Amino acid sequence: MRSVLLRLFSLMAIVLAIGTTSVPAGATADVPAPEQAVPAADHWTTTTTEVWLRQCATFNCGYHVLPAGTNVRVYCYTTNAGISWNVARTADNRAGHLDASAVQVPNWYQSCSNAGRQLRRSQTELWAHSCPKMACGYGVVPPGHDIAALTLASEEGDGDLWTLILDHDNVHTNLVGWVHTSDID
Repeated sequence: MRSVLLRLFSLMAIVLAIGTTSVPAGATADVPAPEQAVPAADHWTTTTTEVWLRQCATFNCGYHVLPAGTNVRVYCYTTNAGISWNVARTADNRAGHLDASAVQVPNWYQSCSNAGRQLRRSQTELWAHSCPKMACGYGVVPPGHDIAALTLASEEGDGDLWTLILDHDNVHTNLVGWVHTSDID
């Protein structure tokens, strides 16, 4: 009974999300203003095959290998290089893009172009790490880029607070990574 209720709730959430993000015929979809940012999806799924979790939606970015059966939280989708990608993070906070066909429940209803909370411009150069540790690989977010927070702050290892962000303006489509929260406040 519980699984039926969970599936019904998930279906209702998808229907509501589609209804709130659809665009009437003839209209164009614009990125919402900072105060109107669409909240990120917040559900868990599992990988169905071994997949590479890449920091950006191309084959040029660093990656972590995720075995089949890895739990991931998916936030949004994008397409690039002929692949549909989901931005996701693992339970141990590795973050990046993975092939959407490699997850049990891909996210098709929240575009990365308007995903995240508190859209803002970066004030300084940020290093967006693939996990909330300085030892993880990183991509550079230049000053003035449109960034959005995907998750609440996370505290890992070094005692600093980290926030998972999405860089909408990056040369690497929707670069995702963890930054020190104090660097974006």
